[in-house]
Amino acid sequence: MEGKTTEQLLTELYSKKKLKLQKLLDLTLQQSEVIKQLDMDGLTELLSKRQSLMDEIDRTDREIDRAKGQLPAPFADRSRVPLLMELQAEINELLKTIITHDDENNAALKHAFADVKQKLSNLKDGKTIRQAYAP
Repeated sequence: MEGKTTEQLLTELYSKKKLKLQKLLDLTLQQSEVIKQLDMDGLTELLSKRQSLMDEIDRTDREIDRAKGQLPAPFADRSRVPLLMELQAEINELLKTIITHDDENNAALKHAFADVKQKLSNLKDGKTIRQAYAP
């Protein structure tokens, strides 16, 4: 912790997590666009980037947990450090927004796959009908 207090370290870590979550939100919004365009290669690339970023966020969470463990008992309650409370509230709002958009993306993707499935079924039915009438 080289000269930093645990509270300063936690503030840095929460700020770091917030920035990563903002990047995750950006990727989630980009994901919406590639789903609309049915760009599966673009979607695969974005999902890979999202997974890497989520792994980074998990590592940051582990660092936060370690730092929290070093807090003396009177400071274990984050309410003693208002900036930490503010950052946590912002992080929670970002998470809610990401989850909302992610749910919308999942619904859009399911709808797109259902459309593709229906089109394939129609093609199969058309082929069967043509074969039935072919000489």
